[in-house]
Amino acid sequence: MTNGGSEEQASRQTRHSRVWEVYAPLAMALIFVAASFGLMNARHSAFNTRTYDFARFTQAIWNSLHGRFLFETITYGSILGNHFSPIMALASPFVVLFKSERVLFLIQAVNAAATGLILYRLFQQQQPQHPHLALWFLLAYYLNPTLHGVTLFEVRRIVFGMPFLALGLYGLSAHRRGIMIFGLAVAMLAKESVSLYVATAGLYLLLVERDWRCGLGMVVLGAVWLAGISLYVIPRFSAAEGHELIYPQLYYFSRLGGSYGEIAGAILRAPIDLARQMLGPVQLQGIVRILLPVGLILPFLEPRWIALCLPYVGLMLISSDVDMLSLDKWYPATILPVIFGAIAVGWQRIPNQWQHAAMAWLLACASLGYALFSQAPLGGRYNAADYQITDHDRVAMKLLGTVPDAAKVAAQVHYVPHLALRADIHH
Repeated sequence: MTNGGSEEQASRQTRHSRVWEVYAPLAMALIFVAASFGLMNARHSAFNTRTYDFARFTQAIWNSLHGRFLFETITYGSILGNHFSPIMALASPFVVLFKSERVLFLIQAVNAAATGLILYRLFQQQQPQHPHLALWFLLAYYLNPTLHGVTLFEVRRIVFGMPFLALGLYGLSAHRRGIMIFGLAVAMLAKESVSLYVATAGLYLLLVERDWRCGLGMVVLGAVWLAGISLYVIPRFSAAEGHELIYPQLYYFSRLGGSYGEIAGAILRAPIDLARQMLGPVQLQGIVRILLPVGLILPFLEPRWIALCLPYVGLMLISSDVDMLSLDKWYPATILPVIFGAIAVGWQRIPNQWQHAAMAWLLACASLGYALFSQAPLGGRYNAADYQITDHDRVAMKLLGTVPDAAKVAAQVHYVPHLALRADIHH
């Protein structure tokens, strides 16, 4: 009887543990989605969303089911003329169905939350001896202030690719090539720069796992995709807007030159000076802001994984744009899955008796990072005024509701994002 009772108790504990492992992360994800959506919804109602780029993206997505694929009339061109992001068209059925641009805030929050769940599974797979630590790992992800900066800065192209990049990294860690290739291939449809991760993942397979066939194929795919999209595809969409047939995003590196040749020449002529600039005060502050909430040294437990994001980070650090070189706003979106993936893979290098202490350190750093840098409530960069809805805002919303859906509209900058679900909208 005693043995039978012990076995039954153990079975109940096992079932309880499994239920907890399934539903607790989902509950955490739902809380994150609800909080993020609530904040962005309030920000929009307070007329603090932008024409450039939120209204452009909204109308382009809406237009994809109205005969003009990812086309917007605010600058009168395709949003593919800036970055190659056809994955955004997948949101068009939801925008049309709900007849509201606000559903895009929900989609963005779900993308960020789903990325966390995939990384949670990655950690779980790497640490079967301590499955309960995975929940704390997921909490550290949802508390991460860099994630809040990405998610709360309206709707960005790259966030559509975050869960697929995480899925690709999961496939890489699990040695499941099909999942890896699928995830990374779809992620490249969010922004052409994701191809840098495809190429570096290929180098990882070549140098670490000695998988020459898959590794070489991914290096070639990443390089060809980046060159083809930036040199030929995007310039042709951009040229349709009256621009010169050149990759328009080169202006981010204008202090180095105005063409690929000039930029390459500037890098080769003074690599030491460029390295000093890459590690200037603003860049170092950005690096610290990224690393502090993830435990500073924890991502470097697996340096071969953290190296996957070095080409992308280097590209950001040589930029002429302050937000980009300081790794702020949405720019670190693709860095986050790699950092948390590196922590998960490298966790097994922590001695068993120190793993709980290491998780406490990660959570403490995440909490400190939240207090210093988060744009969410109680965070150091939170601005309550961005989300405060006034009586004036409520009157304005009623006024906007009287504008006919079929009307051609030209409006002031704060109103355009609220009127973008139409064939013709102008600033």
